[in-house]
Formats: sequence, structure tokens, C-alpha cells
Amino acid sequence: MHKKQLRIILIIFVLLWMGVIYFFSDMPGISSTNKSVKILDNTITTTINVGNSTGIVKSNMNKRSINKVAKKLNYPFRKIMHICEYFVLMILLLNLLYSFDIYKI
Repeated sequence: MHKKQLRIILIIFVLLWMGVIYFFSDMPGISSTNKSVKILDNTITTTINVGNSTGIVKSNMNKRSINKVAKKLNYPFRKIMHICEYFVLMILLLNLLYSFDIYKI
């Protein structure tokens, strides 16, 4: 692949990822919070179900207590996801700078 084509692809990736960050940042707070709590709730439920079915864990948490745990984990989860968003952007930008010989490893 020619350097020019690679640079164009990297620029597209950077711009697309910036669009993803903007999309998530533009969400209303309540909507965003509800989505992250739902993701955590589903993850905890699935983990418990897999643990119970394989015999690794025997848990009988009800939906209410799972939701309570998901709400407690929501704040750190959102902060970690925020860090991950910008980490991916940093990697994409460093690759772009490297392709222009601006940044050397």
C-alpha cells in the first residue's frame, strides 16, 4: 500500500473515531446513564447465568439486586469507558503522525 493511501485511511479512521466520541458526548446525561446501567445489568446477569450453568458460582441474585450493583458500578464504568475512548483516539493519532514522519518511536 502506498504511503498516500495509508495516510488517507488513517485520516478517515481518526475522523470517524472523533465522530464516535462526539456522538457519545452529545447524548443527554439521563439517556447515556440509562444505557450504561443497562449494559452493566446485562453483563452482570450474563456472568451470573454462565457461572451458575458451569458450576463455577452458585448465585441466586434477583433482578433488583443486580440492578443495584449495576447502578453502583455505573460511575467507574463510565469513567473507564471515557478513558478508553480517548486512548483509542491517541493510538490513531500517533499512527497518523508516524505515517507523516512527524512522530518517531
